[in-house]
Amino acid sequence: STGAKTNADLSAAVALKAMTKGGKFSNAANEEGAVKAAAVSAVNKVLGVLDFIIRKTVSSNLDKIREAVKGIKYSESTGEATESGDAQPTTK
Repeated sequence: STGAKTNADLSAAVALKAMTKGGKFSNAANEEGAVKAAAVSAVNKVLGVLDFIIRKTVSSNLDKIREAVKGIKYSESTGEATESGDAQPTTK
């Protein structure tokens, strides 16, 4: 996860550097197309890293939920849930 944070920071820095304070792309040396392409690429990298981080976090939490649910037995006749085994639901 350290690499993901570093990549996100780097991509964000490149994207922000490509834009000026007013939110418009800089036009240094009439290379507007190249600057826009670099900014778009940087933003896409940031979005890709964020997507990866979100998916990893959701997957990890779903695994925890699956393990907690495995330890719960539900009885339809009584309508009550009881825990069994070592799996314990966690709340954070």
